[in-house]
Amino acid sequence: MARVGALLREPRYTAAAERAARFVLETLRDAEAGTLLHTWRAGQASIPALLDDYAFFVEGLLDLHGATGDERWLDEAVRLADEQERRLGDLDGGYFAAGADPRLLVRVKPAYDGAVASGNGVAAANAVELARRTRDPAQRQRAESTIRAFASAMAEAPLAHVTLIRAVERLRALPELPAAPPKPQAAPAAASPAEALEEEAYAAVEIDGRLGTSEDEEWKPFRLELNVSKGWHLNANPAGKGLVPVTVAGVVGAVRGLRYPAGSAWNGGAGELPVYTGRVVIEGEIERRGGGAAGVEVSYQACDDARCLPPVARIIRLR
Repeated sequence: MARVGALLREPRYTAAAERAARFVLETLRDAEAGTLLHTWRAGQASIPALLDDYAFFVEGLLDLHGATGDERWLDEAVRLADEQERRLGDLDGGYFAAGADPRLLVRVKPAYDGAVASGNGVAAANAVELARRTRDPAQRQRAESTIRAFASAMAEAPLAHVTLIRAVERLRALPELPAAPPKPQAAPAAASPAEALEEEAYAAVEIDGRLGTSEDEEWKPFRLELNVSKGWHLNANPAGKGLVPVTVAGVVGAVRGLRYPAGSAWNGGAGELPVYTGRVVIEGEIERRGGGAAGVEVSYQACDDARCLPPVARIIRLR
């Protein structure tokens, strides 16, 4: 709408673009962190923003700045590009499709165009345009780093990476900028209380998953080894009444034949309860679908002598 408003000199289109931008900036924000959110429905915004959310919205804000000359839109584009770099940037160049999440088996970096342009291609073009408008050499470095990250893929399949190749052409046309001064390392953001408890629960248990061999092509045996840190215990399966047991579930395929070990007795003040401590081995079989990576979800609640942490669910890849 911003681009069409500028091309046709139609103020109502530009005004519509401004209303849309204000709605996103004011409504799709995390109440605590202030970061961009992905979706809005029935008055509720949720889900941390993905790469495409940042890339296409920044592009729209740049169009809006060009159509109106209002520096606010350029400032917001810079702020969101910095947020994208902080949340999704890869040290090897380019951007991950989503933020870090322990439930993800892998974090992908999409570079090829599909029904729409690739998020990395749009992000690279945005960085070039931000460098041109702000004269900030750090923006140019982001564009160069993103393009280098996908140089081999672009050379092998140029028609699949048209957006990135267009970013290369724009970068070549960008005037030289002064070298960027080294940036001081920012202190990591403090974790929220909920995040701190989740991290503590993760640290209390190390989990390793292994696939076994079988002539059955549909079902494969697997073995999970949980190593519970000293001073902690997990509720066994089955657990005491009202407690959260250790459970294993399939992520893609189903699981069957799960064999949980017997728990040892622990006196929690309300009688003896079955718990797991130290090394715990769980075995079963997993359905293999499509030949992809196999993974299971392991849920547990870690407790010590004084408290129980909130239950967590972890995706474990079976190697």
